[in-house]
Amino acid sequence: MREKDREEIYGEQGRKETIVMEKCEMKEIHTKEELTKVFEEEEDLVIVQHKRVARVLLRFAGHLPFQPQIKEVLTFIPLTAPKEILGTPCVDTTMTTARAKALYVIVRLHEEAHEEAVEAAKQFGAVRILLVDYEVFAEISRQENPHMDFLCVGFTKCGTTSLSNALRECPEIVLPKGKETFYMHWRNKYDDAPERFRHKYFPEQDPDKLYGDIEPSYHGSARNVYECFGPEVKLLFLVRQPSLATFSYYKMLMRRPRHYRYVRYYRGFRRYSVKLFTKFANEEIYTERKDRFQYDKWINEYLQYFRPEQIKVVVMEELMRNPEEQMKEIQEFIGVKHPICVEQMPNSNEGSAVSANWLGAYINYRYYASIRGRKENTTRSKKQKLFFRFARWVQRYTTIENHDKMTDEQKRKMDAFYKPSVERLEKMTGLPVRKLWDI
Repeated sequence: MREKDREEIYGEQGRKETIVMEKCEMKEIHTKEELTKVFEEEEDLVIVQHKRVARVLLRFAGHLPFQPQIKEVLTFIPLTAPKEILGTPCVDTTMTTARAKALYVIVRLHEEAHEEAVEAAKQFGAVRILLVDYEVFAEISRQENPHMDFLCVGFTKCGTTSLSNALRECPEIVLPKGKETFYMHWRNKYDDAPERFRHKYFPEQDPDKLYGDIEPSYHGSARNVYECFGPEVKLLFLVRQPSLATFSYYKMLMRRPRHYRYVRYYRGFRRYSVKLFTKFANEEIYTERKDRFQYDKWINEYLQYFRPEQIKVVVMEELMRNPEEQMKEIQEFIGVKHPICVEQMPNSNEGSAVSANWLGAYINYRYYASIRGRKENTTRSKKQKLFFRFARWVQRYTTIENHDKMTDEQKRKMDAFYKPSVERLEKMTGLPVRKLWDI
């Protein structure tokens, strides 16, 4: 007979009562082979986890030579209706009942998350729980993704386009066609995301080539990068004086607003003005809603998953000033056997166009909203191509060229705000960034 726990509680009338609870059996899995064996032997499996984790486990199960009996994916995020993930029902606790004989599978993502999932599973009535070690899950995840030798994971408006164009000239390097893949943005959106990513960007892999991706949007995705590409991938971070990077990023948002709140900045102004930057800084930067240019924070997150020798930080100002030496170091770092000589960096995308006024900003916001997140599409219909062509044509008439810079006061305040982060970055990397950026 299964061992039971007795727990004293206070009933509705305030009297102390004793209830009998089934004691939960817990087993840990530390290898992929152990997980495979469990999937083969168990007759009733329930995955308890976020949908992104469930997708990885279900894809793994789908490639096994037998059919694991995974009955449900149980999520503790409320759902409006039952869903399916790779043909398996996905439900919340209100849509199903406890399965007395089921083995509840939980991945140890991190201590707090797995403890929360275990506690929730116990409250739901689980009497058998399987804890899968995070490294087992990460191994399964990276095996379904194409091999990457290196990634440039940061930062936006810090010269990543120039670096991409320069590295494309090296015959030993293969980069995706186009500018950015945004893989981490849509990886959790599709059941077949790894296949889409491979098919569109890396359909073939030559063992004599080095494969990489220049994707600054990965700066805040350390754990996802680790899960997809493993601990041996080389990581590049391009950094730039934070105040200048912030202003350049702000102008990009004024040209192509990603959220309606950026459109609202135009209220009270007949046309674009650099004064909008003060509103942007007060609402987005100083409140730390946008903290992408606090470089030390994001690099520290990567150091939780990757060894220091896997990471190289490059200062954009030094790269532009001395491209030959800097590019040689970068190529050697990522494993190029015969580095090419780069005497001058290709032009970057330091755009000067901004939305002309509120109406222009609104039109551009609607245009950007219509194309955002479509990098995963492997094909486009003729109708879609015509739409994109028309939308780009419209955008040409809603923007103006503006070469205004920050005012001295705006820059002084911005530099002072970023100074503590810059000091931490210098201490972390040993690079003389305070002197280079005059902070």
